[in-house]
Amino acid sequence: MAERQPARVALTLHQTARLVGAYCWAEERLFALTGRWSADPGMTPGGQVALFEASRRHGWLAREWAERLPVVAGLDPEALTRPSGDVAAAVEQLAVAQDPGARVVSLHGHLVPRLAATYRRHLDRCVAVADRPVARVLGLALDALAEEEAALTPVVEHLLVGTAIGETGAGKPSEPLVAWPGA
Repeated sequence: MAERQPARVALTLHQTARLVGAYCWAEERLFALTGRWSADPGMTPGGQVALFEASRRHGWLAREWAERLPVVAGLDPEALTRPSGDVAAAVEQLAVAQDPGARVVSLHGHLVPRLAATYRRHLDRCVAVADRPVARVLGLALDALAEEEAALTPVVEHLLVGTAIGETGAGKPSEPLVAWPGA
């Protein structure tokens, strides 16, 4: 006999709205940061291209998340677009990095994997009927982050020549960035 899967407990509209708002904020901030870093003369040309493409993807995802913010009485979409939990700390920690190489290594080895884990966790909580538009963007976001990780890998490998990977301070990629309702 097949083993029964436990029923998924859907997030409430307000919980989903807060998460989508946090995603929108994070993607807007990453759009600005990676765009600025792509013009940094201290970055290799390959790194500049990879960061420019990352910026483009983050800008696109920010627009997708903004379009998924609910329009409901009592919920202000602009007020929802704000940092939440570890999102602000992780992104702002990346924002203050001065060394171009450290930025890319941290983005690749820490922030992108953690953001992907956050999106996967949310996707696992989605209920087909209620969450289809959000689930669609979560899938697109995971694809975009995989593209970003692949594009940044050769840049990071180039930067890490002669450096032990364990010394990069990459962090734990499996930890989600958003504080979860009921978690």
